Amino acid sequence: MSEPFPDVVRRSWLLFSVLLLLLGMVGWSIWTQNKLVGKIAMIENILSTPIPAEYEENLNQIEAQGAKALEQYQKWALEEIRNFEREFQRVSKEVDQDSVLPNVLSSWEDKHHKAIQKAIISHLLPIDLDLLELPVQKLYHQEFERGWVHLGERQTIVAEKSILTPKKLLLTVLEGQS
Repeated sequence: MSEPFPDVVRRSWLLFSVLLLLLGMVGWSIWTQNKLVGKIAMIENILSTPIPAEYEENLNQIEAQGAKALEQYQKWALEEIRNFEREFQRVSKEVDQDSVLPNVLSSWEDKHHKAIQKAIISHLLPIDLDLLELPVQKLYHQEFERGWVHLGERQTIVAEKSILTPKKLLLTVLEGQS
């Protein structure tokens, strides 16, 4: 039985099909490259367009407000650290007055540990360390450590509270200054 198409025709047809496929791929590639080049040119055009003066002014105002907010946050955090320091000194003085041997850790009673716990939770935990300048961070860590060693068994409570205590936001500090 003879085949409907001779071998030469089948090979030619196969070659022609492969050629069409390749041309289609090349055509598609060129079309997508042109589209991509067009998109890149559009983006370059947008990026090279100067910012209008009123937008530039708004951006400068926003930047200035952000800098002011950070400065106010530093001041607020520093005041909270000082408040903790004052509370710690008050409790330490109370311990010294109650104690036969001043400055001895074992003379600390549960009420003293509880007062330090309360001071850490109310003054130090709401501070977001990521927003602090390095010197303020160092002072924070110094005071936190000073209180931490005097917590006794209450360290776990403070650790749990640190997870649950919301950090004060920049915006809330600015709103409080208004």
